[in-house]
Amino acid sequence: GDIQYPPERYEDIMNFYRKNFETMKYLKYDKLIPGMYDVYCSLKEKYPINIVTFRGNRKTLLKQLDGFGISDVRVINQASIL
Repeated sequence: GDIQYPPERYEDIMNFYRKNFETMKYLKYDKLIPGMYDVYCSLKEKYPINIVTFRGNRKTLLKQLDGFGISDVRVINQASIL
């Protein structure tokens, strides 16, 4: 089930999330979906690649993508579209 936090802790939890979630310390746990790198390689030969994300820290996003071997992509921030 869903994890329930006491309402009085919500602000503390959100502050922790905002400060830490997009740091490399936590992003190192992210993994590509199996087979996704092969899909990326096949598609990039024929099409420009766009990545739509809610990520707010462009620098760490690009560093993480580079670590996955993904480059030459256009990043579109979903929050700016909404």
